[in-house]
Amino acid sequence: MPQATAGQEFSGYIYSYTAAATLDQARLYYEAKAQSLGFAMASGSGYAGTGSNAQHNVSFISYNLTRYLASFDNDTGHAIVIISKYP
Repeated sequence: MPQATAGQEFSGYIYSYTAAATLDQARLYYEAKAQSLGFAMASGSGYAGTGSNAQHNVSFISYNLTRYLASFDNDTGHAIVIISKYP
């Protein structure tokens, strides 16, 4: 995502970064990317009311690729993106 400000790779299969974007902007970016690459994508969303009141959105792009997006009520101008690709 062009607004990415920091990233980190974990165990070769997981990549995470922070973006200066709202949760909805990140969701729309990945929905457009999935469509342009021909992936079917099912979306889900939820709300966790503990701690920093995390809002989160989860989308499955394909059987072995998952994308998680999260933001927090006290900082809705930044999204945390985690992309997991299973071997």
